[in-house]
Amino acid sequence: INIGKGSFSSCRSLKEIMIPSSIKSIGKNFEECNELRKIIIIDDEKVIEDYALQHLKTVEEIILPSTIEIIGLNSFEGCTSLKELIIPPSVTTIKDSSFQNCCKLTHITIPDSVLEIGSNSFSECSSLEEITLSSNIQSISNSLFYHCSSLKQIIIPDSVNQIDSKAFKGCSSLNEIVIPKSVKEIGEESFSGCSSLNIIKIYCPNINIGKGSFSGCRSLKEIMIPSSIKSIGKNFEECKKLRKIMIINDEKVIEDYAFRYLKTVEEIVLPSTIEIIGLNS
Repeated sequence: INIGKGSFSSCRSLKEIMIPSSIKSIGKNFEECNELRKIIIIDDEKVIEDYALQHLKTVEEIILPSTIEIIGLNSFEGCTSLKELIIPPSVTTIKDSSFQNCCKLTHITIPDSVLEIGSNSFSECSSLEEITLSSNIQSISNSLFYHCSSLKQIIIPDSVNQIDSKAFKGCSSLNEIVIPKSVKEIGEESFSGCSSLNIIKIYCPNINIGKGSFSGCRSLKEIMIPSSIKSIGKNFEECKKLRKIMIINDEKVIEDYAFRYLKTVEEIVLPSTIEIIGLNS
């Protein structure tokens, strides 16, 4: 169905609508519907179209059918009153910015059926405290949780091999992060500005850490890292409370320049297997 612009605008008593998932975009058709609280998506279709429910600012609850496989670009972006949403286990793909700025959303579970979560999908969800990720995603995409300032904890599944740039930037309530062995790359500024982060555990033996990945983590006191890491000094700028580094894994070499310029560190614990301490390390 095609719904003309403003078709339901100023329906001031409207509280609930039932619509098909194939609808293109309805946000601008319900302007000034200040009592609209609930949307039920019906039919057995597989896709929520791009921008479909964007900027429905009063809606608190959206019910998705069990057949949905793809949640489109920006489909729920700016639904600033959305508090409750269950992603059904039929969903495989969540596209870019799908839930961006859903600033009342507090908890969400991504089912294991999901294989891909696009960039910015949960960025600026400032009330989001807890999220459970699918155990089958391979990357945490760019700015996925950017400025999720209430997010306190998250478990990165063992399926993840890459954390992209700014993925957790500005998650100012996050207090601990564990990077599993599967991760090969941490992008630039990925944890920058996580001002409550006090411990980081990196278990991956061969990992590239992008510039400024942990800069501005002002509460950071301790990190656990593998000896094979190339250089981390410039990744911990403004981490003025960093005091202790524990080197893990059973490797034999501390790489050249690995810990250069970590000016606040008071204690470094080396494993018993180390044979070579590199240049300027």
